[in-house]
Amino acid sequence: MKTLLITALGCFISMCCIAQMQSTTVKLLDLSVYPSTQVDSITGLPVDTTIVSFNLDFKINNVAEANQARLLIGTTKNSDDVINLTATFSQSAGQYFLNCNNTSNVVNGYNARIKASLTGTQESAFHYITLYLIDSQGKETNRLYFTK
Repeated sequence: MKTLLITALGCFISMCCIAQMQSTTVKLLDLSVYPSTQVDSITGLPVDTTIVSFNLDFKINNVAEANQARLLIGTTKNSDDVINLTATFSQSAGQYFLNCNNTSNVVNGYNARIKASLTGTQESAFHYITLYLIDSQGKETNRLYFTK
């Protein structure tokens, strides 16, 4: 009986250690999604009416360990049946950047931004945006959701 108890305890401790080793120190908070439209300075009208652009702002606790941001834009949570975007983190002269679709945004402290553009059809089709990161060890962070 003691042997069984010690074996079970050993297995439990091993599983806890493995689960702890597989987690990441990078965490996401506070996803905010809002439209970002470029307007003509003279007419005040949108420059391109075929594209719907969004800014996706979020907070990250440990940008030095972040490798990629993944955006799944779809009809359900965790789905990319409308579009899948990958943004990469980079560093230059001590400053971190988040790069997506030929746009580079400075990461200011804990604040990061991704700019995403959708066609009118894609914008009409999506209901959810799922955001998560991949850290420098290839581990996924927590997921944040936006519901349209």
